[in-house]
Amino acid sequence: MKKNNNKKGILIVILFAVISFCNFILREPVETFAASKYIKPEEFIKSLVKELNLSLDSNNSYNDAAIKAGIVKDGDDFSSYITRAEVAVLLNRADE
Repeated sequence: MKKNNNKKGILIVILFAVISFCNFILREPVETFAASKYIKPEEFIKSLVKELNLSLDSNNSYNDAAIKAGIVKDGDDFSSYITRAEVAVLLNRADE
């Protein structure tokens, strides 16, 4: 009687393993995608300044507020669209 129970237990474990493996193999691949919109540096800086609730004077722009806060340095030269590396630098400065 014990041998029968052992065989049933082993059979159930094997059946479970086969079903799990088939489920893993037959699952549709998860699609990943990059951002579908390119962002200009001015747009990112504006969003960052708004999110950090930095104060704006009546004659200051978002770029001026970011420079005043030390997020953007005077020598920073951005391309036409902001890169991930530039975003990382700006976020690191904002976190300091």
